[in-house]
Amino acid sequence: MFPASDDQSDVSGFAVRRGGSGLADLRRNSRPAAYAEGPTKAPVGESLGRLPGAETQGTNATDPNPMLKGMVSPRKTNPLTADGCLFCLRADGGFVSREHIFSEAFGNVDEKVLPPGVVCDRCNNGPLALADEELVNFPPISLLRAERGIPTKAGKPVESKWGNAKVRFPEHGTLELVEPSRAVRRAMGPPGRLTGPHKLQLKAGFRLTEDRVSRMVRSIWKSGLECVYLDHGAEAAFHQIFSGVRTAIVDCDAEGWAVLPSESNPVDDVSLSYEFRNVGGRPAMPLRLSVFGVIFYTDLFCVATW
Repeated sequence: MFPASDDQSDVSGFAVRRGGSGLADLRRNSRPAAYAEGPTKAPVGESLGRLPGAETQGTNATDPNPMLKGMVSPRKTNPLTADGCLFCLRADGGFVSREHIFSEAFGNVDEKVLPPGVVCDRCNNGPLALADEELVNFPPISLLRAERGIPTKAGKPVESKWGNAKVRFPEHGTLELVEPSRAVRRAMGPPGRLTGPHKLQLKAGFRLTEDRVSRMVRSIWKSGLECVYLDHGAEAAFHQIFSGVRTAIVDCDAEGWAVLPSESNPVDDVSLSYEFRNVGGRPAMPLRLSVFGVIFYTDLFCVATW
């Protein structure tokens, strides 16, 4: 299921061309989309089997997080497996929607998508959507998304919101500030646009609270578990070793951690790499998510479930 040695890792991702019209053009650089090909089927690996109590996940559904109650799709289809939804393990949440492993706001239209029947509509449109939204709106990511010309679903240019200005790119290579502060305006000079190399001091317009960090980290965990499904199939992703993880992903009170480098270089792709390890008899699955060069490090098993 997972790489046997520590120097190997699974990588999923896609690349975005700059300056595309409409939704950004995508060029494939990894496995085919799950929606087109179906998930890769692979048995639970030896690394997983060595852990205590690593039997195959059962089919008994557990009670969903309270925030999920009452959010049932008006049209119901059946889950693809008897285990139900990949996250809440229930079969009554509706299964009409596809699930984007990486947010569609990053240009992931059809590249990395799980088919209907894997994630229920209740989780997809509830806690998972809220977590993804927090990551999408993280100012450094929204700035790079705007610069790459990835529009909103309505086809409008993205406007990156900061505490001392709003930033948009009316055309490739041209940055425009909306409602900039006086300090920012003085640094720019007329007519309020920057073309070519410049240095601009932007300040975040909100506090990075524990709740915001929690939502962003849960979005990364979500992508990690869904990549396991995409790369190794349902048997691996529904394994009971991920029981505490899947609960934490839809739990608004879950706590974890993420590390961000203070500096990074912009790139044109979104990618996630992971590997499975056994550290001191406990599982560890380090994750590295790069969104256009904004990098997050975390561990899928850093939640207090052991």
